[in-house]
Amino acid sequence: MFLAVVFWLTINYGIGVSCDEVHQIYQWRQFCLRGIITGGILIIFSFIIKPKTIVSIIEFSIIAVCTVESVYSLLQLYGVLPSLHGIFKVTGSFYNPGPLGGFIALSIPIALHKILKPQDDKIIKYILYISLIINIIALPSTMSRTAWIAAIISTIYVLFGNGKLVGVRASLPAPIKNYPKISIIIFTFCMLIGAFFLWHIKRDSAVGRLLLWKISALAIADAPILGSGNFAAAYGAAQEKYFANNDVSISEKLAAGAPDYAFNEYLQIGVEYGVLVLIFELLILGLIIRKSYLEKTFGLSGALIAIMVFAFASYPLHLPVFVAVALLIFFGIIINSSRKIFAILIPVAVILFSSFNLSLLNQKSTNVSSWTRMQILYRNKCYGDVVNRYSTIYDSMSWNPRFVYEYGHSLYKSKQYEAAIPILENAARLSADPMILNIIGECHQALHQFTAAESYYRRAANRIPSRLYPHYLLYFLYCDMGNDSLRRIEYENVMNMTIKTESPATRDLRKKVEEKECSILNSKYDGEQ
Repeated sequence: MFLAVVFWLTINYGIGVSCDEVHQIYQWRQFCLRGIITGGILIIFSFIIKPKTIVSIIEFSIIAVCTVESVYSLLQLYGVLPSLHGIFKVTGSFYNPGPLGGFIALSIPIALHKILKPQDDKIIKYILYISLIINIIALPSTMSRTAWIAAIISTIYVLFGNGKLVGVRASLPAPIKNYPKISIIIFTFCMLIGAFFLWHIKRDSAVGRLLLWKISALAIADAPILGSGNFAAAYGAAQEKYFANNDVSISEKLAAGAPDYAFNEYLQIGVEYGVLVLIFELLILGLIIRKSYLEKTFGLSGALIAIMVFAFASYPLHLPVFVAVALLIFFGIIINSSRKIFAILIPVAVILFSSFNLSLLNQKSTNVSSWTRMQILYRNKCYGDVVNRYSTIYDSMSWNPRFVYEYGHSLYKSKQYEAAIPILENAARLSADPMILNIIGECHQALHQFTAAESYYRRAANRIPSRLYPHYLLYFLYCDMGNDSLRRIEYENVMNMTIKTESPATRDLRKKVEEKECSILNSKYDGEQ
């Protein structure tokens, strides 16, 4: 029964991840519901079951869930089951293969540790071998480089903890064993080859990830102590400043985007909450891993290390399944120590957190469901009806950037420019999307506030330099202002700038600018005649 409950806690959180707000809120509601039930059972069982038995149950539960995901992904790979994303062939029960890879990776050190421990039951050992092989086979299909690295590092940790690396040196050839510099050179060479392979397997993604981390670090520098509160808005402002004040390469301009996540949980925590919170979090994780190492629960701490490595280039803390597994790992590590009371604090905290947030999530779910039903009006461009309907739930939905944007955009389309500006400014505080700045600029331009309009267009152009639309808007703004010199500059920008993806829309923008410029030049020529 206990195993079934733990299994129920961790499975199915991946379904529809990042698909839409309804699915995300549903998953966190499930986290709270299951957290209350499982937290209570963990408290009761911590007094009536031996700690080592609880640790073993947690380990087998995580292995079982991850193996199910691996089998699911392999069936998708061979076309037996459909993927949950149109672009990717393999997703498991997740929305994309990235989180799937990290989830599979965290089970490998646990299975390996249990295989290396003396095992009386041969059937269990064979099951562990099968599970380990399935997970190792499934992991490459996710194409998640960070998951591969997480699996390798956590595996090395487990082997070291179990004393299996001690005999490796003795088995090395004499030239390498007797001359450590040779082994260092070989190891460094292999690391460089591996890094080169990982970089070039998805080069564009790697360039984008490096830029993302650089801008996130700059965002931390803007508010290092208390943080900025909202990652997307802080990131957008930092990226805007970076491109405005630096002469950067074309590759960085093309890699720039408007992300919701830092794809590095440590940087994101630093941006949102400040460096002090980040240091405190790292200190807690370090103490837990040390405790696990001393207690020889290398499988659980190996899984925690896998999650920590994966967090360097992904967003596991934003997915309930990873949070649930991490909490189980914490509980398993601490319950195995002599201070059982600290372990019990974990399920108590989960119960309190879940109970407090459940009603809030229920209300959010109701509001988001109402919004999704109203969205048909927005998609059909019934902007007047959208304004009337959205205004009724704005106060309870003002936390959602997409909703606020749609409401502000509908006000703009309804020519309610003065009402649209504060709504869109709220959207800009929640999102890094430069289109919000463009529409605020258009509202100011419609009100003949040309200086303010120019400022917002410039900000949008700097935020993502490969976007054509801000320069298109600037061109027509300078036409309205009668500023010929700046108009000509923006004409050259629109016609000659390198953009990320050519499309019918961008070609149409360039055509309109070219037609307008020809019209202006012809008018001047006729006037001179």
